[in-house]
Amino acid sequence: MRHAILLVIMLVWLHGHLLGQEAVVPAGGEAAGSGGTVNWTLGQVAYEASQSAGGNVQRGVQQPYEWLVLSTDETAPPTVSVWPNPTMDQVRLEWTEPLPDDARYALCNSAGSVVHEGSATGTALLIPLERHAAGRYVVRILANGRVQHTLTIQRQ
Repeated sequence: MRHAILLVIMLVWLHGHLLGQEAVVPAGGEAAGSGGTVNWTLGQVAYEASQSAGGNVQRGVQQPYEWLVLSTDETAPPTVSVWPNPTMDQVRLEWTEPLPDDARYALCNSAGSVVHEGSATGTALLIPLERHAAGRYVVRILANGRVQHTLTIQRQ
């Protein structure tokens, strides 16, 4: 029992006197020069700032780092308008910017079968529906090897 009490007292004493780093860091190091030596770490957020006539110092652990993406190479596909929807005989599609030269459309019935397809050039397209039965159809506009838009049309 006496050894257990002594062990507890030693652990409490050591806990108050040990110094150590507060967090695990992804990188760190030491740099030395004619002006002095500095230890550095990345990715921690606890620090203490000091200011004097000679400059500013932020001691302790470092500031968080942040990456901002200001632009991307991807462009959004043009906006598509559809009318009239529902329709009796034909539907008109218009988009804000011309589609690529290889753009095509596919009109699919509710079973997923392609019932009509064609080229989608320029900024407008008229799809005839008078030969098709009443029901719901899906129009897929494909360009650059992928689906650009998927639209639902109701034929009355």
